[in-house]
Amino acid sequence: MASFWVVVGASPTFVARLCLAPPRRLDTEEHVTYLLSQAMTCKDTTRAPVQLDEHICFLLDVATRRITKFYNRRLRRFGITYNHLFILTCLWEQEGVKVKELAKQLSLDSSSLTGHLDRMARAALVVRQHDPDDRRAVRVFLTEKGRHLKEQLEPIGQELKQTLQRGVSPERIAALAAALHHMSSRLG
Repeated sequence: MASFWVVVGASPTFVARLCLAPPRRLDTEEHVTYLLSQAMTCKDTTRAPVQLDEHICFLLDVATRRITKFYNRRLRRFGITYNHLFILTCLWEQEGVKVKELAKQLSLDSSSLTGHLDRMARAALVVRQHDPDDRRAVRVFLTEKGRHLKEQLEPIGQELKQTLQRGVSPERIAALAAALHHMSSRLG
């Protein structure tokens, strides 16, 4: 049976057993030692702990999760997700757009967008039609239900915008947007 032992401290007198196996004493001086089955790795505890709030990716992830939660709590009663809101927003501005162009606007791959469009079509928010000028292309149109949601959903986006930008100068918002565009373009 595989065992997982955690040994902590310079002269550990305590060994935590997480699975059945005979205990082992490991002398590690100034390190924390983890023993997983027969493989051993050491982590230097003399260094300061990782400050996650110094990592831009971590901060972006936290902000994204909180924004998603904000949106989804408010959008649940309409039966849509924040991704659906972004799709609707694009279609409110330009209806009848090709699926490929919509995917590019949303920075989504076509298969992800297709799944969202399938759910939105089942909810009677959008319809897809073949392009009469190009048999391979499909265009997306709003239904009446999708058009009418605009009045109810736009205030949710405005609420988030006001919440996020409260106390932050327009110059800093513009700088943040420029930095995010720059970082995003470097990745692909």
